[in-house]
Amino acid sequence: MSPSTDESEAVRIVRSIAVPAEKVYDAFVNPEQLLRWIGPEGYSATEVEMDPTVGGSADISIIRGDEDAGSFHWEFIEMDPPRRLVFSFAFGGPGGELEAHRSRMTLEFREQGPEATELTLVHDRLGAAPPGGHVGVTTGWTQALVKLVQYLEEGEAGNT
Repeated sequence: MSPSTDESEAVRIVRSIAVPAEKVYDAFVNPEQLLRWIGPEGYSATEVEMDPTVGGSADISIIRGDEDAGSFHWEFIEMDPPRRLVFSFAFGGPGGELEAHRSRMTLEFREQGPEATELTLVHDRLGAAPPGGHVGVTTGWTQALVKLVQYLEEGEAGNT
């Protein structure tokens, strides 16, 4: 059994990205773009099925090397392009069974100029500590955002 955490605990990461806010926002709601960067270091998305509308969802299949590493399931709660995106988040281990608990992801995109965006990611309502605990969540999102920056700023395909 995972240790419980205070529901008020959250992972918060702020990154500056040298592209307009619309491009950063689109990287989260466009399945083809999401395939290019989502997942921590060593993990890759293999398939994204998405209905990027309020009430819609996203199912993202993840591998590590050649092995199934599970999936992410998002349900879109709030969409205010290109300023804010909120969705519930559930992890499914290898084999596909989703966790019953849903955490929440809030993304805020703030223009820092014509070609720069400050992205604030808050992953809260974590409930029972996920694998690796909150350090694992912080590490995973930090690594995923490095891949996002490489994809957006340098055009590199982080997941190929």
